[in-house]
Amino acid sequence: GPENRTGYCRCCWRYNKIYKEIKENPCNFIKSPKSKVESSIRIAQEPYSKEEVKYLIENLDSEVVVVRDHLKGISEYSKMGLQVGNRVTYRDLLYGVMLPSGADAVNVLAINLSGSIEEFVKLMNNKVSELGLRGTHFDNPIGMDSEGNYSTAKDISKILLYGLENETFKEIFNTREY
Repeated sequence: GPENRTGYCRCCWRYNKIYKEIKENPCNFIKSPKSKVESSIRIAQEPYSKEEVKYLIENLDSEVVVVRDHLKGISEYSKMGLQVGNRVTYRDLLYGVMLPSGADAVNVLAINLSGSIEEFVKLMNNKVSELGLRGTHFDNPIGMDSEGNYSTAKDISKILLYGLENETFKEIFNTREY
């Protein structure tokens, strides 16, 4: 998304700000009604199952070829700028998910890690369930607004803190440009 004066796109700047607020006063995030998650899904995408995390960490520089299916249904969303035939690494995709909130990068990761968007959404929901987050549910991985995509500020803060336990996620999350 467009950058503000900090150099972060609006979504990343907002989550860096939220992260600092959570660390300074976590009680502010305890009581919150469910809200639409739009861009907050970017955080929840990072905590895959242990097998996927292990695979990504060990193979961040493995290449993926972008195919037409990766780019379906994302024309109105923020993108990394991928085109059919592009060869990109998992590392590039992770940066593409976090920095420009790229729906194209999300889809490439989702399909390559789980076989389909639907299976990836199941992984996302399994992870939030595993983390005990009862106020969060996903029905797509790109943050498309729908009744099935919701979360609470408390759950989002827990997802973020969980993600920040992973050094690769932390490095990407704290990056201003790539």
